[in-house]
Amino acid sequence: MSERRGCLKNGCLGCLGMFVLLIVFLGINAVLVMSRSGDERIEDKVLSSVADLATEPIPRSGVAPTAEDKPAAGHGWLILEMGQGEFRLHRGEPGAGVVIKANYDASTYEVAEYSHIWPDSSWVYHVRARRTITGLQAMLREIMGGSHAAKLHVYIPPDLPVELNVLVKEGGCEADLGGLWLTDVDLRYDKGGFAISLDEPLREPLHSLVINGRMGGGEIMDLGNASPARLDVSCTMGGMSLDLAGAWRNDCDARFKLAMGGMEIAVPDNLELEDADVAGTGLRKTDTEIGRPVMRIQQQVKMGEIEIR
Repeated sequence: MSERRGCLKNGCLGCLGMFVLLIVFLGINAVLVMSRSGDERIEDKVLSSVADLATEPIPRSGVAPTAEDKPAAGHGWLILEMGQGEFRLHRGEPGAGVVIKANYDASTYEVAEYSHIWPDSSWVYHVRARRTITGLQAMLREIMGGSHAAKLHVYIPPDLPVELNVLVKEGGCEADLGGLWLTDVDLRYDKGGFAISLDEPLREPLHSLVINGRMGGGEIMDLGNASPARLDVSCTMGGMSLDLAGAWRNDCDARFKLAMGGMEIAVPDNLELEDADVAGTGLRKTDTEIGRPVMRIQQQVKMGEIEIR
């Protein structure tokens, strides 16, 4: 007669062991958080692209500036890597350079910066702001009432021609870009969100606007005031709202890519759409002169919907 096995011999002991390990893991993190409680170092820091900065690029960066990617002579490249905080982009004062006002807890958060000027007066200014503790520790600190949300305000002067690269991770970004002198904009977000407004036309139409995000959402108002020649929007596991109103000054080649989410595009009367890839949208190809800018669009949708109205 075979020996009868108890539940602990059938895997429950292993489950109990995993549960104990989980409790120990959480306990260790809780102890680390409690040991640091009361050590907050709240800093108000003002950074500037015209200051003397480190000459070595920021290590382990998601965006590494290289000479091959440098902007045109006299133009600038502004790189903002912003994680786990609240971020706002504003129009700054002419002649002031890029100015960043940061408020954060230096015991759990860091802000690093780097700048370089090439012989032809082109320049790069790179700022990275991110949490220095794990997400679990940050959550425990918040539960225990010891969390301080990082906030960065970025001021971009309207008299500087700038290529803008923004990466937002686990945070929110609001940007008022109206009236700036932007050449190209590349915006990425990961488990975050953004809201961009363009209340007046840019100094020059954008060469390109690229938005690529996942697990989050975004909103752009009065995109026509940027009048990008190329528009590329990709959204995965999230939502996107695009208002194309504004002073369009040229035609636009646009691509909208969506997976597991929804996208809403509002089209003004002063913009013509043509060459739709998805049947039933009411878009058409225009062969005659229509007297207004044309947006030629491509759409790619997987497990979602793009609504054009």
